[in-house]
Amino acid sequence: MVFDIAFRALVAGDLFNAENAFAYAAGLGGDPAARAVAASFAARVHALRLARQAAVPPPGPVNPVAAAPLPSTAPAAAPVVATDNTGHIPFLLTTSLLGLGLYGWTLPGALGVRTGESPRTFVGLYMVGAASSFLLPFLATRGDDVSAGQANLAFWAGTRGAYLGQLMAALVAGDVSSSNQYSVFAGSLLVGSLLGLTTGTVLAERAKLSPGQAHTVGVGGDFGLGLGFGFAYLFGFNDDANSRDGQARRISASALLGTTAGLAGGYWLASDRDNTWGDAEVMRTSGLVGVLAGIAAADGFNARNRQTAVTIMVAGLAGTVIGDRLVARTSFSVGQSVLVDLSTAAGGLAAAGLLYLVSPRDWSERPFLVAATLGAAGGLTASYLMLDDRPTRVATEGAGRDADELHYSLLPMLGPGGVRGVTLGAGF
Repeated sequence: MVFDIAFRALVAGDLFNAENAFAYAAGLGGDPAARAVAASFAARVHALRLARQAAVPPPGPVNPVAAAPLPSTAPAAAPVVATDNTGHIPFLLTTSLLGLGLYGWTLPGALGVRTGESPRTFVGLYMVGAASSFLLPFLATRGDDVSAGQANLAFWAGTRGAYLGQLMAALVAGDVSSSNQYSVFAGSLLVGSLLGLTTGTVLAERAKLSPGQAHTVGVGGDFGLGLGFGFAYLFGFNDDANSRDGQARRISASALLGTTAGLAGGYWLASDRDNTWGDAEVMRTSGLVGVLAGIAAADGFNARNRQTAVTIMVAGLAGTVIGDRLVARTSFSVGQSVLVDLSTAAGGLAAAGLLYLVSPRDWSERPFLVAATLGAAGGLTASYLMLDDRPTRVATEGAGRDADELHYSLLPMLGPGGVRGVTLGAGF
């Protein structure tokens, strides 16, 4: 009933009553999806009404809506922000898996408890750590919305943060390998992941990142980490002349600086692009194919350590840039990007496998690296061309889309008896 009033008011040009009706519908109980649609419409009609008021003086009422008056409890016109809780379950799933795979064994390790020395204490602490990885985040976010962007950045920061925590520990304490300083090793993984998980969730919420933007930031961070290691080998930070502690500190510093630069570049790219999650994933795949091409080229030319580092870094950057250009005007879904990933991997494996079947036994790895690179590039190209949705996007440019993946458009309406007008179609 309220939606009917809102739509009739919108068609008649009465934006004030349309906004009030949508806002009232957003506050009613019932289907959460319907409330989100109503809230989004209310916000957009409010913005349209303000824009028209700023452009010209508001005209008098024209063709008043022939409908029942709004309930007296309808809220006053105000901007309505649609809530987004689509990332809550993925967020809790991420923390739970981290608990089972990481927090469970790093908690007793950080406390100096080893399996062989105190198996009962170790198992008990493992269970407590694994259970807390769900309970604590669940209680902390209970009653709050967790967007899909927050869940995506939390996943990246929680997983990569573990290794970044180890790099931070190595920057301070030198060699913190499991065989040298086990408690520091385990504790740095635990603390790094927890800090990354929390920081990623908070920053994504404050920056209002969409899933595509969050994934773009993560892709930038991954390539930045790789470049950091590349520069470490380029500058000889792993030379035998350095002590183990000195090597660890220099390599860690280079990797951390590279990751920071990559995250900054990823955030800039996310702000400058309208990438979906799938777009960012296709860009990552293209960059990885570039890295594979760099490895094949370095091996083919018998490059030394520094030459190998330069070749791989340049090829990886080139692949990432090509990937960015490939997705500049696309809108790949998650499923489509996964198909691109699988097609790329299948192409590389198939090419190398077929060559292996017909090759002599004494061949080196070089032909197989070249075949794998060509096959991966072919799989990426073929899947991209099959799944590219630019024609679909051009045909639907008139429809709007917000962060909740809401699609809406004004469509012509022709009814019996000469009834004419427009209708508002939406999909979510």
